Amino acid sequence: MLRLLFGLLWLFFAGEGIPAAPLDPHWSRIQALFPEADHLGMSYGPPSSTQVLAGGRLLGHVFQTKDIVRIPAYSGLPINLLVGVEANGRLRGVAILEHEEPILKVGVSEQDLQRFTAQYRGLMAGDDIRIGGRAEPGRPAIDGISSATITAMV
Repeated sequence: MLRLLFGLLWLFFAGEGIPAAPLDPHWSRIQALFPEADHLGMSYGPPSSTQVLAGGRLLGHVFQTKDIVRIPAYSGLPINLLVGVEANGRLRGVAILEHEEPILKVGVSEQDLQRFTAQYRGLMAGDDIRIGGRAEPGRPAIDGISSATITAMV
């Protein structure tokens, strides 16, 4: 998922996109990523991103992954994420906006999903990120979501 997320960031800054969905309905989730934000600014694209502002100061940008690329997940449908990136390129956070994953609906709690997405906060594309295992000084780690019981049910 980390490679997908940073691949999406690359597409966001360099690629062609899909027409954007409005972000206003997700204001509460945007404020969870940028608590100091007081409004959204201009939208740019393709691919589409929207400025997040506090007063007249640019805090960063937000975008939905479905506006960039729609990669099918296990269910055959894409998972749509809201991604917040600070003006300096640091990942502010990720929120799952919608999914149709039976595995996530059956045995993975909302708290598990929030804990999973919280791992991305503060990462930069150039970071030396370890997938699985423990973080080390100067090397953050990302754990995946797994559950042998759910895998066996599938």
